[in-house]
Amino acid sequence: MNRRQFTASLGAVATLPLLPLPLKAATTAPAALPPAAYAWAHFIARAQPSLSAAKLARFLKVDGTVATQLFNQLVRDGVLGAPSAIGTAKALQPMQQPTHTSLATRIHSAAKALVKEQPLDLKCANTAPQESADASPDEPVQDSPAQG
Repeated sequence: MNRRQFTASLGAVATLPLLPLPLKAATTAPAALPPAAYAWAHFIARAQPSLSAAKLARFLKVDGTVATQLFNQLVRDGVLGAPSAIGTAKALQPMQQPTHTSLATRIHSAAKALVKEQPLDLKCANTAPQESADASPDEPVQDSPAQG
């Protein structure tokens, strides 16, 4: 090796950290998703009125890159609509929100369902003569002994 080649290779090694890396080396591998993270993200996306990647990260307790990856996957799969300028998106098929009825209304409707429409005839219209022979109001009331 001659002096010129040695000097050129020495200069190349010294300036190597200053050169930009190729694009293949700059891209990072996608973050590993926790098991069932997509299923929970899908459920949360349909249950919430609006969702962002930050909100998803807070709910699932995952890293921001994982949450962004899940958020983008939900948008690609059509679970969420296109995100707005602030980064929130709405579910395209949200879960039906339950209606809030008062407790009295629910009890009244449940009791109404248990009551029969037609009155039941027990044939017990005149029971006074039968009861008067057995009933005796003259008997003394039996008292229990005092507990000490």
